[in-house]
Amino acid sequence: HTPIHFEMKDGHIINRNEHDIFVLYKDVLKKENCNVDCCPYIHFFTSEQNALEYLKQVQYTGPYQILNLDEANETAKALFRYQPVECGRCCQS
Repeated sequence: HTPIHFEMKDGHIINRNEHDIFVLYKDVLKKENCNVDCCPYIHFFTSEQNALEYLKQVQYTGPYQILNLDEANETAKALFRYQPVECGRCCQS
């Protein structure tokens, strides 16, 4: 595990890492109380490939999205404000 560092400023995420960060949302699009129920299903990775390897390792077969920080930020805004989230191009089921 590698610590990651980023900050929020004016509603935007600033990445303080050497690499891009990808966020894995596992089966969170249908949850209504995301502030309570979603955190165990949101994971951060230093590459999209690492996220895919994790999914394979844990044999996860449910719906998921792997997003860059900007995409994840927009999805999080909708999830935590209880707005509907549309499953985009990166969503698998």
